[in-house]
Amino acid sequence: DKAVREGDEEKLEKFIFNLNTWTNTEFEQNIEKYLNVDRYLSWLVGIICMQNYDGFVHNYALYLNHESGRFELIPWDYDATWGRDVNGKVMEGDYVRAQGFNTLTARLLAVNSIKNRYIKKMNNVLNNQFTIEYMKPIIYQLHEYIAPYVLKDPYVKDNLEQFYKEPEFMLSFIKERTAYIENNLLTL
Repeated sequence: DKAVREGDEEKLEKFIFNLNTWTNTEFEQNIEKYLNVDRYLSWLVGIICMQNYDGFVHNYALYLNHESGRFELIPWDYDATWGRDVNGKVMEGDYVRAQGFNTLTARLLAVNSIKNRYIKKMNNVLNNQFTIEYMKPIIYQLHEYIAPYVLKDPYVKDNLEQFYKEPEFMLSFIKERTAYIENNLLTL
């Protein structure tokens, strides 16, 4: 079975054309036929929480799930996240808007029922996974896991002070980012 089947490109072209030409009513009536909206909203929650700025314009693949007949995303390249830009510089916790900034996201969040699903998913994550209590052991476990390799990295080993401070930086980011998102969910 081919990963890309004959006609997939035409279906993608039609999907993109429709996204940009449907009226708001047509969009609301048809989007769920073309896009796995729940998966998209889960991706959106994650990208917003981690503040993945460039993930809105690239760093994902859009593919047609042949079982469901709907498009889904496969994200990749999460280097500029968790409060750091691509060069490791600090990005404030309000750098990426709580509603994102691409056309598909804007159109989805303009539909009240979808916006409410997004807010519900986001609140669930903010209350259960994107918390200091939940993330702290994971962050420290991963930090400990990569430490031996960082010590061998010729590009990082001279800046170990920052490396050892990174877990606390990430936890501070979670606190700051959560406050920003909670304050801005109400304005969607």
